[in-house]
Amino acid sequence: MAEAFQAYPFIEFLLGHGVDQEMLDRGIALEGHMEGEFKSHVLRASFVVAQLLKFTDRLDEARRTFTELLGDAAAHGVETPQAQFRYHLAELECWAGNWDAAMEHALESRASAQRNRMGAMSSEGHFAVGLVEAHLGRADPARLAALEGLRVAEPAGEILLVIPNLAVLGFLELSLGRPAEADAFLSRAVELEQAMGVREPAYFRIVPDEVEALVALGRLDEAEALLAPFEQAGANLDRAWAMATGARCRALVLAARGDLEGASAAADEAVIQHDRLPLPFELGRTLLVKGTVQRRAKRKREARDTLTQALEIFDGLGAVQWAERTRAELARFGGRAPSSVDLTPTEARVAELVAAGGSNREVADALFVSVHTVEANLKRIYRKLGIRSRTELASRFPSRPSGA
Repeated sequence: MAEAFQAYPFIEFLLGHGVDQEMLDRGIALEGHMEGEFKSHVLRASFVVAQLLKFTDRLDEARRTFTELLGDAAAHGVETPQAQFRYHLAELECWAGNWDAAMEHALESRASAQRNRMGAMSSEGHFAVGLVEAHLGRADPARLAALEGLRVAEPAGEILLVIPNLAVLGFLELSLGRPAEADAFLSRAVELEQAMGVREPAYFRIVPDEVEALVALGRLDEAEALLAPFEQAGANLDRAWAMATGARCRALVLAARGDLEGASAAADEAVIQHDRLPLPFELGRTLLVKGTVQRRAKRKREARDTLTQALEIFDGLGAVQWAERTRAELARFGGRAPSSVDLTPTEARVAELVAAGGSNREVADALFVSVHTVEANLKRIYRKLGIRSRTELASRFPSRPSGA
């Protein structure tokens, strides 16, 4: 009964029927009566609840639930499910912009699966590592991880694991500005998703990337045919992620057709939907699209402000490829182009704190970012200023009052 009360709501969710909270609650109630008897952690209703919280972008609640499950498995000396919990936590933290934590979970997931010889299920760990590496713009390790995930999952026919690894490869190629290569992976992922009958738009999260690739290739009718049902499903289920990314994609399609007014309205709607989401990287992508539309519409001041916001997000996260794309868009303005030595507000604050003697960890704590983010900012600061050391940085940023 406990297994039935987790399996049925999960399949209903995949079919696009929403969340059956009543049945999940019944499953969780059964768990309370099975201490010492119910050994499986991955067949628990609470595991499904954690996943559905994640896919509906209630990330704080999902994180707490996964962490509790992870602790419970560790307390019982059961390692196998820990690989799956960490895989989900890696994806969650990647979406949340906590990429150091995401990588830690991803590596632990992969290592745990390999230690326990989990076969095709080890594909989850490879996917998680590839996902984080791709967001950080590290192409070679991202590609290797996702390809290994495919190598493990495909012979076993594990389509639920094949699709995420294809998605990572497609996202990576899109990030590198290679839409044809992105489409090769993403179109296959979409076909597999449709063949499975998955109609929950926020589960695999591949349609927006494929639409963007198709727009870049000029295949606008195909893009619209894929986008329309995605938008409808997002609206029907009130999935903020699908509504935000759907509106962003709509802006791309309309702009490609020359309707800049409609594209601007769609981009504005996307930003509004982001107010309901704790997803900084996705917001950065939406602001990049909005700023590009504003620039094409000759709204230069607004465009520069919007693109600068996007750049600050990407720089803060350490999303190297997307930051470079945004800088390239900013460089297309007439008049005074952004100087290569201009620091973003985030970079300037990092520079001041480091110049004042702060360690990378102290700066990270002060700015509520990861150590990796501080390191990435320092690399850009050194490159822009043409310096190589903290001593040189201190000479450029003399001591200033706190909070200046």
